[in-house]
Amino acid sequence: MRGAYVLRFFAGFCLIANGLYIAVGSFDGVGDCGEMLRHGSQRWQLWLFGAATTPFGFWLWHGQGPHFGFAPANGQVDRGVAYATLISCFILVAIGVSTGGS
Repeated sequence: MRGAYVLRFFAGFCLIANGLYIAVGSFDGVGDCGEMLRHGSQRWQLWLFGAATTPFGFWLWHGQGPHFGFAPANGQVDRGVAYATLISCFILVAIGVSTGGS
């Protein structure tokens, strides 16, 4: 699939962000981590989640630089994928605004 690297980047970002958020947040019990701890989750479970998801997110990111114009790509990116990503972003913002999201 031509723009699959964009989906890999997004999936990797979600895994890294959520894994670190849950693992690190468990120390102070902030946000969602506090709710999970109050509802019976153990700290080690939150750490295990972070330990499992964060490296997998980095694995998805590994080697993606040239698709985004880094290193041997010398700043060249696929225009079609870039425009499709921009249009997708506008559509998602429009859906968010029209449904009352912020």
